[in-house]
Amino acid sequence: STEAADDIRIMRFLGANKWDAAAAAEEYVSSLKSRKAKGLDALRDEIVAKNPGFFGGKEELDCIYVHGTSKALQEVNPRTFTDVRTEGPYRLLRDKRGNLVVIECVGVVDYAAIAAVGFEPWTKEFFTFNELRVLVLDELSRRCGKLLLTNTVMDMSHINMMPNPFAPKVEKDGKAAAKASSEVTKEVYPTTTFRNYMVNLSESTAKAAGPLIKALVPKRSADKLKIFGPDFQSALHEDVDCANLPQRYGGELPDGIQFKLIDAKGKKK
Repeated sequence: STEAADDIRIMRFLGANKWDAAAAAEEYVSSLKSRKAKGLDALRDEIVAKNPGFFGGKEELDCIYVHGTSKALQEVNPRTFTDVRTEGPYRLLRDKRGNLVVIECVGVVDYAAIAAVGFEPWTKEFFTFNELRVLVLDELSRRCGKLLLTNTVMDMSHINMMPNPFAPKVEKDGKAAAKASSEVTKEVYPTTTFRNYMVNLSESTAKAAGPLIKALVPKRSADKLKIFGPDFQSALHEDVDCANLPQRYGGELPDGIQFKLIDAKGKKK
């Protein structure tokens, strides 16, 4: 695709390899092979075709539900990166530096419901979101003249940090599919993370697991990881204005569907 050969995308590979041109070139060539194998250039074309306004210079996305199953999958594996008050055009959530804000709630992903839609459509949706995310980052980077990244808030409400050997097969299959897809996105989309907030862990888990999690990831990633229990809003507000956060996080936006799922799961306990 045009974007994959753009200077901004090349800079992402150089940054991920500490400006070692040979290593960056090797990773870049490998990523092109993965793009071809996973059909990402075709996804790119579909995304751009459905968002002529944004890629023509407007601020909002025209379309975030690219496929027929997109809305159904959003109901069971929700993420928020646009203003939920409108059904389009979609205003992007941005932090104070201009980075894209993405809110994920990993503890309420419904693997059984995903299986009912199909893991293949879910995997395609995962790749579509990440292709859209990085296309948006590259477009915004060109407009402002600096490399923009993703500021992700991972709400850990109801997450089970310990592996469950008795988990249903559908959950194990779902997590395996998620892991495999994530490995592809790491290869294809380097240097896209500004910060990862892990929030709403229990206080004891945040204190105990925080150092362990940071010890298990590369230093570059560990430096971007911020781990919190329930008391995280003041730190998050240093990065993101209230206009770009849901009320649950002390912001001004209505809470998205993921918070309804969090509340519903809490009532079942």
